[in-house]
Amino acid sequence: NHMVVSALPDGMLTINQVAETTGLTPSLLRIWESRYGWPTPRRLANGYRTYHPRQLDDIKRVAELVRTGRSIGTIII
Repeated sequence: NHMVVSALPDGMLTINQVAETTGLTPSLLRIWESRYGWPTPRRLANGYRTYHPRQLDDIKRVAELVRTGRSIGTIII
């Protein structure tokens, strides 16, 4: 796993880093991506998802809204 992180383009984050920072789980992020088409990570050649730091701010905001009871479906639309 250390090799994955070191091979990331500058500033990009792994799904685990995003999950840790936002309090979400990697599987929830994958579910949102498959059901709602959001967030949209870049994929490395090996298929690993990478997220731009700007996406992290959006994901944090959405996570907070979900914690307050809003439905992810209504937030993404």
